[in-house]
Amino acid sequence: MSGGAWIAPKSDDIDRILASLADPAHAGVLTLVPREDLETANESPDRALWVYYAEGKPLAFAYLSHFATETPKLEEFAVFVKGMGIGAMAMGALIESLRGNPGFKRFWLHVATTNEPALRLYRKFGFGQDEFLPAHWTNRLGETIDLLRLWRSLDHPALI
Repeated sequence: MSGGAWIAPKSDDIDRILASLADPAHAGVLTLVPREDLETANESPDRALWVYYAEGKPLAFAYLSHFATETPKLEEFAVFVKGMGIGAMAMGALIESLRGNPGFKRFWLHVATTNEPALRLYRKFGFGQDEFLPAHWTNRLGETIDLLRLWRSLDHPALI
């Protein structure tokens, strides 16, 4: 699959994103962002919602906050089809998109300590500077879980 690009969501992408967020497999690791927040994200100077498209197909989404600062935060990130390397392709393109904004210095996120696939992906792309946050978040399953806060400088390319 050739490289793609992050763009604002198309008309049917919000439903696709909501379905991904509502997927029971994501209940322990993703927040169910309200439709209104997704629909208005790109109207706010501090939030963004992007969909990663390659070969005309939506493959992943990224919901970001702190967009009006030097340190945007990845709130939610998921691929629509797993096991095809889309996460790595989309994350690399996301980092490069953020690097294209000279006002952005670092990129950060929270990740559940138990979310091994996400941790592997973020480590692959140079996220570090861990901060352990014990019992920091209660997921949709009612579990209070530990998180890591990970940072990545945007001064170097997304090489893997």
